[in-house]
Amino acid sequence: MAANKTSEQELIKAVLEILNDSADGISTVAGIRKALPDYFNLAADDHDESVTRSGEEMWEQQVRNLKSHSSSKENPFSNGLIEQVKKGVWKITEAGKLTLAN
Repeated sequence: MAANKTSEQELIKAVLEILNDSADGISTVAGIRKALPDYFNLAADDHDESVTRSGEEMWEQQVRNLKSHSSSKENPFSNGLIEQVKKGVWKITEAGKLTLAN
């Protein structure tokens, strides 16, 4: 992975922190995208335009990919750290809170 790009694990940790700090541990994906730059110093290449999503930067696509790739290994949804409350609304689970505490 390029040194100028945020790793998926770094991004997941920031998303977990945002959810943990949100009311009831719940946030919309739009809210996560809005808050993430305040929780994490994005790397230079994170700001490149997405090749598959016009008008989005790469880091924004990475956030959305967390759900769309939820069946992949090491994904916070498949690992039980985050659950989808309804489309576009995510909640941190108790396992997610424990992961942050460690």
